[in-house]
Formats: sequence, structure tokens, C-alpha cells
Amino acid sequence: MLNPDTPGFTYTPLKDAHKMIRLLKIKPAIFRADLVDCELTHHNCNNLPKYGALLYCWGTGLDRCKVLCNGKVFLARQNLEDALKRLRAGFGPGQREEYI
Repeated sequence: MLNPDTPGFTYTPLKDAHKMIRLLKIKPAIFRADLVDCELTHHNCNNLPKYGALLYCWGTGLDRCKVLCNGKVFLARQNLEDALKRLRAGFGPGQREEYI
């Protein structure tokens, strides 16, 4: 259960947008219905861990749901939450990249 006092996620610009990217690490869960909890990290392009990619369409749809990102509430579209849950549940350890 999410604490109602959990602060909202705030976007922070990259220190050097020409040399850095953001990668997302989805934390494991016990049940598929569990809240998605992830960590957004900044990485230098010269020293990247292995990562996969997820194509996501941003938008202003009304189908918003709560996802934890760096311990804060991020309002995501339902299709993003569904994709993150599939990634979290669909592979065993060592069968997918740790970051997307």
C-alpha cells in the first residue's frame, strides 16, 4: 500500500545531456499486482551497463496510475505500468538486462 504522504516525482535535468543518459531499473515484486517500484539513474555514455529498450508513447490520457520512481510517486499511463509489470514478471534472473 502506498503512503498518501509520499511526495511526487520531480524531473531533474541531466548534468551533461550530450554525454549522459537515464536508465531505469525495475525492482522485483512478489505478485504481478504489486506496485511498480523502480529507480531512475544517470549514466555516462562512456561507461554504460548493459541495458534493454522500451518504446513508450507519452501523452495526456486520463488512464493514470501510480508508479514509484526513486521512492516518489510518478503518474504513469496505464500502458507504461502494464509494460513495466510485464518486464518485471516475464523473465527470470539473468534472462534480461538489468536496466531499460
